[in-house]
Amino acid sequence: MAHNNLRNFIENINIRFDNQEEEIDIERIKFALKHRPVPPISEYQFNEITEEITINEKNKTRIGDCTICLCEFPIDTEALKLPCKHYFHHECLDSWLKTSAACPNCRYPLPTIDAEYESMVRIVRDYELKNGSTNSSTTTNNNDDDNDNDRRYYSNNSMYS
Repeated sequence: MAHNNLRNFIENINIRFDNQEEEIDIERIKFALKHRPVPPISEYQFNEITEEITINEKNKTRIGDCTICLCEFPIDTEALKLPCKHYFHHECLDSWLKTSAACPNCRYPLPTIDAEYESMVRIVRDYELKNGSTNSSTTTNNNDDDNDNDRRYYSNNSMYS
């Protein structure tokens, strides 16, 4: 039921681009992004962004333990590395990313399967870049090569934020 209320709220957001004049209810979009859970990641994206690392004596202390299940990585097993350089068991990360497209440790935003969510993020980013305003919960990165600026500005939907 709450999902339907959120959808109705989002559908009533006024976004219009007419002859260089923009009328955007940006505060409603920010509110929706902040109070909406981060959507999951697709299997294709999961395979594209993760890297398999073999655990050995040399890298075991640097990698640490899987922070999802809190178990250590046995020697000569595989761990998955996210772009933010956090490591997890394959099964742990797979189940986590089915519910949220953000790193469990640092909330680094990952691409989602929800086009509506991604477009709202782009609208906010473009609006803030154009107007020179930033939000304290945003993470701006001047490196457009990584396309990090297209990531969630409001990925702080964790129990710690």
